[in-house]
Amino acid sequence: MKIDLDFIIDTIQSKTNLDLNKNTRERVYVLGRAMYYKIAKEYTFRSLKDIGAKFGKDHATVLHGIKVFEGLKMYDKDLYKIYEDFHNRYPVELVNQDDEEVMMTDREKSIVDKFAEMIDLIKAKDEQINRLNIEIDLMKHNGDDKRSNILKLASQVPEDQLEVFEERISAMVKMIR
Repeated sequence: MKIDLDFIIDTIQSKTNLDLNKNTRERVYVLGRAMYYKIAKEYTFRSLKDIGAKFGKDHATVLHGIKVFEGLKMYDKDLYKIYEDFHNRYPVELVNQDDEEVMMTDREKSIVDKFAEMIDLIKAKDEQINRLNIEIDLMKHNGDDKRSNILKLASQVPEDQLEVFEERISAMVKMIR
């Protein structure tokens, strides 16, 4: 399913009985437009400029509206419920898929690829830093402490298995106590 800006506007207007195009600063209209900005940002690949253009607003107004939206739950629970209902009815993960692939230039694809490589490199470096910190702790104890052996074992656990390792060690400690 493809969700576009007009669909979002129509849905919000039909649920709230508001004309979001009305040029007013009344709270209910401001919050309604803020909800539109937030949903449009989450569900479309449109720029902030394009999102705001539907109401004659610029990108800065859209950014401000998204920030205003964060307080929506506190000020207008009914309006926030409409937002939640939209999310429940149209999960972000399921919309705008199986449609046209987003067209990226070669430069954009290159940037995305480089970014993914950098994320992988950062993860690898974080794992290396964690292992080095454990080695530093071991050196501080000069291997005299029995805990050093446990730290050595922990340093050999792959990063993706640390959560399981921690759960099992916690369970063992609870059993010993």
